[in-house]
Amino acid sequence: MVSIHEALEKAKQEQLARRENQRPSLTVVPSQEEGAAEAVHARPEGSRPKSFDKSLITYIKLSAPAAENFRSLGKALAAWEGRSRGRLGITSALRGEGRTTVAANLGLVWAEESRQRVLLIDADAGCPALASRFALPGEPGLSEILSGPAHGSIEEALVSAVRPSGVPRLDVLPFGGEAVPLAQLLASAWMEPLWEYLKRAYTRVILDLPPVATSEDAQAMRRMADGLLMVVRAGSTDRRAVRRRLRWLASARRESVVGCVLNAVEGSGNVE
Repeated sequence: MVSIHEALEKAKQEQLARRENQRPSLTVVPSQEEGAAEAVHARPEGSRPKSFDKSLITYIKLSAPAAENFRSLGKALAAWEGRSRGRLGITSALRGEGRTTVAANLGLVWAEESRQRVLLIDADAGCPALASRFALPGEPGLSEILSGPAHGSIEEALVSAVRPSGVPRLDVLPFGGEAVPLAQLLASAWMEPLWEYLKRAYTRVILDLPPVATSEDAQAMRRMADGLLMVVRAGSTDRRAVRRRLRWLASARRESVVGCVLNAVEGSGNVE
């Protein structure tokens, strides 16, 4: 097994985030197999056993190198989160970079703190996957709430849409069954009441956003999240695509881009 110091040195050599993207690289995540094809059985505190996707490494295998690096990411983001206490959006240049894995594991890390109450929101209409990582139903969810709550209030709508993850202090709001584009969600009259309620109910909110396909997407994401974290897959993501997306994201407000995560670094302690 290669040490984390060697993995960090390899990431330094690539310098995707530091030199090419002009954004700090907050952490390096060792390679691990992603997807929901294989699940691991875990027993959350005070609940029955349930199937958890094995990408939730910070909960399933606490001592794994990837788990330690996700905890480092949580600490690195503490300074930003402490200043803004806002919504953190996780995005990427392309699909398959590991956005959902990063969002879910960051939520798990933050939920380890006893005074926190964390909400994970799936905001990716094209490929909603967050709920399945926790073996939860995918609807109703965000799209139904912002299309107009059937019960007449945000609080009542959230009761049926937000689900306990099975991990203490961590809840999940799935995307839902309506394929509503991000721009349309933002136009909803229920958007601001939703954010105001969540600000009171949760100490931390993480959004699993779609990839940044256009500059219009970047503008929409800037309105949806107070800070944006870019996930870059080591060895496969085109640097020009990353730089272009970072320019789009920074065009509205440069400081909204918190940093980058270099994901799936080979030879740094793969998850068995």
